[in-house]
Amino acid sequence: MVKCWSYTNSSIKMSPHMLLILLLSSIIQDKVWCQSDCSYQKLLQSLNLANASKVRPVRNWKNPSFVNIDMTLYTIVNLDMSMQTATTFVWFYMAWSDEYISWNPDDFCGIKKLFVNSDYFWKPDLYIYEMTENDNNSPEIPYYILRNNGQIINAMPLRIISTCNLNIYKFPFDVQTCRLSFGSFIYTVSDIVLWPKSNSSVVNQNAQTVFASKDEWELQSVAVYNTTYTTMGLEYSQVIYSINIKRVAVVYVLNLIVPAVFLVFLDIASTFCCICMAMMILSIIGTIATSYMTEQSTNAQVPAWVKILVLKHLARIMFFKKDSAKDELVTPVTADNDPENAKKTETNEDVSDGRRALENDSNVKKEVKLLKRILLEILRIHHKLILDMQQKDAKTEWLLVAKIVDRLVLFLYLSIVTLVFIIMICVWTI
Repeated sequence: MVKCWSYTNSSIKMSPHMLLILLLSSIIQDKVWCQSDCSYQKLLQSLNLANASKVRPVRNWKNPSFVNIDMTLYTIVNLDMSMQTATTFVWFYMAWSDEYISWNPDDFCGIKKLFVNSDYFWKPDLYIYEMTENDNNSPEIPYYILRNNGQIINAMPLRIISTCNLNIYKFPFDVQTCRLSFGSFIYTVSDIVLWPKSNSSVVNQNAQTVFASKDEWELQSVAVYNTTYTTMGLEYSQVIYSINIKRVAVVYVLNLIVPAVFLVFLDIASTFCCICMAMMILSIIGTIATSYMTEQSTNAQVPAWVKILVLKHLARIMFFKKDSAKDELVTPVTADNDPENAKKTETNEDVSDGRRALENDSNVKKEVKLLKRILLEILRIHHKLILDMQQKDAKTEWLLVAKIVDRLVLFLYLSIVTLVFIIMICVWTI
């Protein structure tokens, strides 16, 4: 059987008689020219793609062109928090059919696909809606795959810079979701219908297999779905890929959070140390005051204003209980009760009485003189007891004043420390 290629688009018309003559002539000469060339070039010439139309390749314009979309996420190059942009590197796939291109592989040595330049035929005007700038760093793949049934495949890597609504409230434990929406910019849904080649499960599995992490982002999932986008009363078909990624927080925890926590504790400690030093100074002043009061207890009585302010009012505020002083025991000693004066007075009186008694009665008994001396000693002892009682009461009052002041200083210290703790906790938890 002779295999011969056919040029269906040729404008030359041959009659069956002429074709039979040519075939017999070739067989006789043993030069079957249709079998002598199995090159892609011969197939390309037979398709006559140089004269192909650049309009949407459908035989009925009412029929839409179905375009299959597929994408595999390879890596996350960068996420710019300030610019709210994401740079991703993906493997992109797009396929559609040209109803005017086809051939029988048996007529061309079994050739089923052909790699041709993209300038030869019509292709969809695919657009990424989130793209912010044209990236010239994407590798250029100028060749498309053309199959014998008219299917055209565009497979190439893409470096995409797109917008992404980044939420950094939980940084560095944040999870981000970015979208890539593929659609036609000119053709409506009545002309081009985009459809995902694979479902979300397959897309996610492919991405998890090839994803190359840069130790900053961890791929969680990739989902895909198709929808229609309406603007200005026109509907456009879209295929949307939703990329869910999670930040790897270990680096930030070790390099940022742990030092920051230590600085926070250091800051809290330094504020607290300053207050503690101030309270220490207050405690020292209170200690000096109490020591002074204790020293004064042996020298002088408590002033009246100190009794009113401290022993009466401040003691009640500090919940300090004390025994009431007896007024009769703190009666000050006047000059009339001075033992020397009393001694002199008694002595003078005794002398006078003695003289008078000696003058009147020479028989005064020695017992009377002894009784007078005993009485004098009793008066001295009574006077000394009164002074000792006054000194004891004064010392007790100064000690009470010192205890009340010491309790006041302790109360102020505990109150201020507690208040500072509450303020710091409120400030750092808001």
